[in-house]
Amino acid sequence: MILLVTPSDVPRGSLYLVDVGFGMNIVARPVLLETGKLIPGSMVPEEHRLIRAAHPLSALELDDDPRSEDHKEWQLQQRCGTFQPDWRTLYHFSPQFEALGLDYEALNYAIYSRPTNTPFWPFVVYVTHFWNSEKEKDQENGALGRRYMFANVVKERRGDQDTILRVLKTEQDRVTALKEVFGVELTEQEAEAIRGRLPELARE
Repeated sequence: MILLVTPSDVPRGSLYLVDVGFGMNIVARPVLLETGKLIPGSMVPEEHRLIRAAHPLSALELDDDPRSEDHKEWQLQQRCGTFQPDWRTLYHFSPQFEALGLDYEALNYAIYSRPTNTPFWPFVVYVTHFWNSEKEKDQENGALGRRYMFANVVKERRGDQDTILRVLKTEQDRVTALKEVFGVELTEQEAEAIRGRLPELARE
């Protein structure tokens, strides 16, 4: 989900992208809709940019069409140091098309209930950010670090360095990691809710 907003203190018609959550790839600040400008990510050396292009799956032949600009979408792209040196498109959007509440209900249901083309059916994912130091909290672009769980691995990233904190072998390992690394304490009933599901790890 994204929001397109025009703040009251900018010229009328200036649209800004506000990303309200895209996991580890989140945009950390409002982004003016303009092409090519480099945007610092939520942690160094992560960067984002916006470009205008046709969707890669589009069947429209636009090369010689003077209306081709009408068919181009905004694309948010990301790269991140040695982990991901090339630009990768995260998602596409167009200010001309507004999503409604019913659209989001249908999309959310598809994302969490489909066993394919989504990370949330086969994996457990958890992401959190932290300041690398108290001093950096006071800086506008203070360097953040990131801790994340994906499947059975817990990692921490500071700058361009990724460190494995834990490899989870059992469900109890996962419950313990959520508490000790992320500060999330599951009740016994909540921990049991994963039983029989695809991402469940071994039981002790």
